[in-house]
Amino acid sequence: MTNEDALKAEDVAEILHIGRNAVYELAKSGELGSYRIGRRLRFTYADVQTYIKRTKNGGGSKSDAPTS
Repeated sequence: MTNEDALKAEDVAEILHIGRNAVYELAKSGELGSYRIGRRLRFTYADVQTYIKRTKNGGGSKSDAPTS
């Protein structure tokens, strides 16, 4: 994996159109895959896409679904 594959919470928040704290909550609950590099939480683009597909298919709660 390259550094280009590592997304910050801010990047994910922008993709999902949600707040940064919401990204951390999704990661904490396990709904959004993440990993740590030191103390920093990072995300893969593939995990973000998986989350989007799952919420589009009704797998997530309405409050977790990205808004347009």
